Amino acid sequence: MKLIWSVVLFLLLGTSELFAGNPLFSRLPFLSLAEFPGTGNATAALNTDGKKEAHTIPTGKAFLRSLLVPGWGEWKAGARTRARVFWISESALAAAFIGFRVYGHLKANDYKAWAAIHAGADFSGKPERFATNISYYHDILEYNEYQRRLRRYDLVYPLTEANWWEWDSAVSRERFNSLRIQSQTAYRNAVIVLGLAFANHVFSGIDAIWATHQHNKRVGAHRASFQFQMGAVPGSRGTLLSLTCRF
Repeated sequence: MKLIWSVVLFLLLGTSELFAGNPLFSRLPFLSLAEFPGTGNATAALNTDGKKEAHTIPTGKAFLRSLLVPGWGEWKAGARTRARVFWISESALAAAFIGFRVYGHLKANDYKAWAAIHAGADFSGKPERFATNISYYHDILEYNEYQRRLRRYDLVYPLTEANWWEWDSAVSRERFNSLRIQSQTAYRNAVIVLGLAFANHVFSGIDAIWATHQHNKRVGAHRASFQFQMGAVPGSRGTLLSLTCRF
């Protein structure tokens, strides 16, 4: 339902000319000051709070915003606190991912250096399973013998200097295995954090849809505007002020 009301005020700058040339309710069309020679025009639109009128936000756009950057859609919809929660959680997950990756890399360097000193192992060009193999067998001969008994000849290492290892003690091998597990656990945790970050993006997108729905509902319920316009009556020297309110 739309109600339009106007209050019209004539500021007469030449009373005799106005009444002589035009009656008070003249049928001549109203011209804004921009259309009337030698005059200016001023128009302003405000809402009930004196601020720029709010507009509705497409929910699909809000979802994509938060899917890309968690909290972005909520921020645009005015849900600032919820947006900050998603920003903090995203920052924490990013820090955790980087931390686990760095820790895993450092531990990998530690176990490789340990194996080089205490077993003479060389990891250059070796797959990941090489570290697993040397963590369970005292030397390459024991490992190859075990694989032959199982008839898994494709897993037997050639007896070369590059493949050779022999632990100086069982304690050294156990220490190596502990470092290796710590590295693998850190890398595994980084993958888990990456999954949580993805979930954070999806949850933020869903929450942005709800926040946008609430925003659009508020805009639709409280939309109101005032329009202020100045103009002139043709053939007169009067000025017309018009105030319009729409609900």
